[in-house]
Amino acid sequence: AATQSATRPRPASTAAVGDGPSSDARTRGVAETLGLLDAAAGRAKETLRICVLRGENLVAKDRNLLGTKTASDPYAVVSVNGVKLGQTKTVKKTLHPEWNDFFEASVNMGQPVEVRVKLYDRDVSSRDDAMGEVLVDAHDACKAAARPQGGVARTAS
Repeated sequence: AATQSATRPRPASTAAVGDGPSSDARTRGVAETLGLLDAAAGRAKETLRICVLRGENLVAKDRNLLGTKTASDPYAVVSVNGVKLGQTKTVKKTLHPEWNDFFEASVNMGQPVEVRVKLYDRDVSSRDDAMGEVLVDAHDACKAAARPQGGVARTAS
């Protein structure tokens, strides 16, 4: 047939804006398929970019030959709303690691967005030691970043 019904939308490559009453539904369906819209809320998703810069004055977990705790091999695990995004590289024998690692998540900023960074000490012969964690509300972080002094710095618990 020369015309298409609303129940059989055209492929995304041929959908046109304002092309009949079902064009909004077709556009929304394509955007949902590509993950650009939150289907439940109908809101556009945004990319949240997280940078784990460094750690300062972390707790020592590794012992030297005399049995004194002097350093750690820290790394950080990053998650958003309970979904693990990844982890930083391990920095050997330091309490002041520099990571500068970036992570991205597609989020609906109309919903709560919780960023959790857990710190661990890498151990070769045993289970990695927990060193603490940082929990940041992304909405608060974005507001703080927009202020003239900028940035959000939190300490690990």
